Amino acid sequence: MFISLFWVSKIYNRQESDKIEFKEWDIATVTASDYTVRMKVKDHFYKNWLEHHYYSPFGDSQWGYPVGYSFKWLLKRCIENRVSEYKKKEILKDKEKGNESRFCDDPPTIVDIELAFNNGNIIKLLHKRGEYISKSKFAKVKIVDEKIKTICTEKQEMLTRPFDAFITWSKEEDKVAALEFGGGDGFTLFGDRLKLREAPDPTDVIWENRHRKRAEI
Repeated sequence: MFISLFWVSKIYNRQESDKIEFKEWDIATVTASDYTVRMKVKDHFYKNWLEHHYYSPFGDSQWGYPVGYSFKWLLKRCIENRVSEYKKKEILKDKEKGNESRFCDDPPTIVDIELAFNNGNIIKLLHKRGEYISKSKFAKVKIVDEKIKTICTEKQEMLTRPFDAFITWSKEEDKVAALEFGGGDGFTLFGDRLKLREAPDPTDVIWENRHRKRAEI
């Protein structure tokens, strides 16, 4: 009897230990892309938002809100609402069919939005600058500084316009709902057709080339 209880206890402890090890492995392998979707920010869409919303007489610019903050808040509010509506419709469909829904009733929450900019040339020049500093080639550092200053002055509008938005959700379930809702034909916002796509793993991104098309790399 004692031996049987001993082995039952040992097996139970081993099973619980396996669960803990699995959880630790799961946490260790989670990346930002597991909860993140990517949305291409179309030029017309962004300019339309700036002109008719941000810089409008009652827009956020009048209240002193920074452009980036205002744009992120717009995306958060609009996309959360759209995905929430999509989840409710899917839950209702599942209930009508007598099936357990894939989604819970909790409202979807975006926890972060990171904007990517067309600054690949600046990043490359900064890499060169670092190399020259490490080799004590300070004359070349000054030349690179001048190039960076020229680009920032002549291409300020291009450098400050986001071309990608990486949208991170609080739950993987919400990411799945966002991809189902915003994939395919996408959705309309301020007259433009936008799409949500799988985001690449951050370690797979070559940031110097983010502004270039795949065929150009």
